[in-house]
Amino acid sequence: MFRNVESKSPLETPLKVLVYLGCAALFFVFGYTLGETPDRQVSGAVVPGDVEGLQTPAPEWLDDDVNFKLFWTVWNLIQSEYVDSPALDKDLFYGALQGLVWGLEDPYSTFFTPQLAEEFNQQLENTFFGIGAEIGLDDAANVVVVSPINDTPAARAGLRPGDRILAIDGVDTLGMAVNEAVDKIRGDKGTTVTLTLGRPEQEPFEVPIVRDEIKIDSVTWSVRDDGIGLISVNVFNTDTPPLFAEAVREIQAQGVDELILDLRNNPGGLLDGSIILAGYWIGDKVVVIEDTGEDKIDIFGQGIPLLADTQTAILVNGGSASASEILAGALQDYAQATVIGEQTFGKGSVQEYHELPDGSALKITVARWLTPLGRSIDAEGIVPDQVVPYSLDAAHADTDPQLEAAVDFLATQ
Repeated sequence: MFRNVESKSPLETPLKVLVYLGCAALFFVFGYTLGETPDRQVSGAVVPGDVEGLQTPAPEWLDDDVNFKLFWTVWNLIQSEYVDSPALDKDLFYGALQGLVWGLEDPYSTFFTPQLAEEFNQQLENTFFGIGAEIGLDDAANVVVVSPINDTPAARAGLRPGDRILAIDGVDTLGMAVNEAVDKIRGDKGTTVTLTLGRPEQEPFEVPIVRDEIKIDSVTWSVRDDGIGLISVNVFNTDTPPLFAEAVREIQAQGVDELILDLRNNPGGLLDGSIILAGYWIGDKVVVIEDTGEDKIDIFGQGIPLLADTQTAILVNGGSASASEILAGALQDYAQATVIGEQTFGKGSVQEYHELPDGSALKITVARWLTPLGRSIDAEGIVPDQVVPYSLDAAHADTDPQLEAAVDFLATQ
């Protein structure tokens, strides 16, 4: 999740989001916060063609052994000796900034060039072009599938959470940044991208995927023949809270008192969506704790707990990440729901999103999420109360053992 320090939030604490791939990587297809942090804003216009900041004094805390003359030495060597010189100064400059952030060895901290920043800011729209999957980096900095979005080219092609993307159209992804991978996967509707995937105990294999328009229905709902309500939250977008409110009104109008909340393959999105949805069960109690390393900040729910007395089962899997993990973890901590399925992805860090004067941007990790009982989400995820795997055989047989387990659980309550 990340916080946009240039915008304002309707919540007392800054909103956070997660990031997607749609036309791109929903890479965290989804995560940023729309908060106001005035002391972190970056201001000052840069006049095109001017070289700014040459006389900026070094920070007092800078290590004595950092020699910026070396930077300019390398720069000059590139411009004088590189076979295809002269290189574009702006390309070198932005590449240096990307390398600066890469030095953190944090897969969720990223520098965006102006073009990539513009594309990133469009990723929380409900409609976009691409394959419909979220990608990210694992702990070993491999490009991986975080979550395929339901009913998209990626899902129909059989992509699974945790798949390693070894190559994109034959280009090796070793050492590739997420935004670069996204740029290669993105393309026009009707064109094909071929991903080389790696899975445990399998030889690498290629999957061609035809790009398409991806329209996300963030919330869908129905009432089953057995009277159980089923609400699927596929991503947390701006329209998620009003759609969820409509779903609750409709199922309650039909007398539903048992509910299945499906968060499988939900890669996250806007934090305020998960906060608002949690309020339907826990009201104004603590939904999540933001741990900055120095302070722990409680983030509270809101609204009337209309579903507090509704027997609820939550479905999760390895593609459930960030905002969906926050919601599942909170309801699990307060015993307001039983979590069924597979361990979630474990995307529990907070990023701030700084919009810079030239249109570029920096997304940097500033905190980690804890559940109301203090459990860490980052890298650990949410462990279900009932572990129910979803096998390839079940997919081929068009059965859903996790949904069946939720129905069986509610029947015993």
